[in-house]
Amino acid sequence: MSTRLFGTDGIRGRVNEFPITAEVALRAGKAVAQVLRSPSPEGNRVVVGKDTRLSGYMIESALVSGLPPWAWMCSSSARCPPPLSPC
Repeated sequence: MSTRLFGTDGIRGRVNEFPITAEVALRAGKAVAQVLRSPSPEGNRVVVGKDTRLSGYMIESALVSGLPPWAWMCSSSARCPPPLSPC
């Protein structure tokens, strides 16, 4: 039986305790990429938003690491590659 991670407010918990770990974020990124993948290159864009707590940077990095090269990423830190610029 698999563990249910998503509730009404997304995945919640304490940082570095299951489920708020880098490993879970990495796996979530891979799952998002698999589910949302589009055959069209224009459809393969992912926008990652986060708050400014220190844990957000860890989760963002791990989540984005799970995305394959076809996924564009634009985070709240405004690091946007073309064609998403400006954020």
